[in-house]
This record gives sequence, structure tokens and C-alpha cells, in this order.
Amino acid sequence: MSTFELKMVAIVTMIIDHIGLFFFPHIVFLRIIGRISFPLFAFLLANGAIHTKNINAYLKRLLIFACLSQIPFLLANRHISPEFHELNILFTLFLGLLAIKYIKKQKTFSMRSLTVALACLIGALLHVNYGWLGILSIIFFYLCYNHFTQTTLSQGGLLLTYALLNPLRTWSLINVAGLASLIFIFFYNKKEGPRTAYLFYIFYPAQYVVIFAIQVLIGRVGA
Repeated sequence: MSTFELKMVAIVTMIIDHIGLFFFPHIVFLRIIGRISFPLFAFLLANGAIHTKNINAYLKRLLIFACLSQIPFLLANRHISPEFHELNILFTLFLGLLAIKYIKKQKTFSMRSLTVALACLIGALLHVNYGWLGILSIIFFYLCYNHFTQTTLSQGGLLLTYALLNPLRTWSLINVAGLASLIFIFFYNKKEGPRTAYLFYIFYPAQYVVIFAIQVLIGRVGA
């Protein structure tokens, strides 16, 4: 599978996840399928971090679109949960990439560990989507790149640890379904495929605009 094909799988499973979240919350299977999306985005980010010629431009692009996406993200989520206050997934990806940038500069294990810990702490304080779990997932994909066995063990261990830390939360167990993403990653052929640099960045906020518009329309029809 090419980078483009992995991106398409990630986008499609994200759409399925959001259909379940916003319109059919009782159909858990849709959310289970949706767990495939984030690990793929995390892997693609790690892949991009390794091959990019300008990581600062990459970070700038992520931050700009994260800010542009936040209002549509909040509008759609607060329509179903008024107390919702998380930052969208692009902020998670931004923090993960920022951590990778500084991990590259550090020579010692202790300094790399401190960088990882700070990134996770900042993510938790800012309430980014997926929290420390998402940031660690990105970092582990980067550190284990080109080593599929290590990738499987690290991602599996991460999700199982999260489940054990939240034993009474069904959602933490559903997240384990994200391991299915490794099937697609296993078949990654390191070919780029069609160039779609801004596809996800544009699609991500646009989907929330559409979701919110549908929510408003449904609300008016049902009134």
C-alpha cells in the first residue's frame, strides 16, 4: 500500500467513526472501525517526519490548520456534548511532531525521555484529542520505524496499558481495536502514490462544517 492508499483508509475510517459518533452513537461497531484511523494518521506523521526536508514548515502547516479546524470541531462536538472542550487531532499531531523534532536533537536517553514526558504533559494540560495516548503513539511509530515487530509490540503495549489504567471504561477497550491498523501498515510499500499534500488538511475541518450543518438541519426538521 502506498502513502496515498494509507491516507485514504485513514480518512474513510475516520468518516465512519464520525458517522457513528455524531449520528448513530448506539451502533458501536462504527466506532470500532473508526479506531483504525488515528494510528494510521500517527504512522503517516512519523513517516513524514523522517522524510521531510523542512520539519519547521511541516509544523507550521499543522498548527495553522489546527487553529482553522478548532471552531468547526467544537461546534460539531458541542452540539452533542455542551461541556466538550478538547483540542482537535491536528493539535495532537502537532505536539507529536514537535516532540520528534526535539528527540532528533537529543543525544542521551534521559533527555529524550524528558522530551517525551513534556510533550505528554502539555498534551494532557491542553486536552488534545487522544491525549498522552495519541502523542506516545506518534512517538513510538517514529522510534520503531522500519521495525514492524517493535512497532506491533509498542503500539499493542500502549493500548493495553491504557485499557488497564481505565478498566471500568468500555471506551479504553474499544481503543484496542486500533491494532487492526497494523495490518495496513504491514503492507506499506514506502511509495508515495498520487501527491495530495493538502487533502487531509482541507478535508478535516470541512467535514466538521458539513456535520454541524447536518446537525442544525436535523434539529430544525425535528423541531
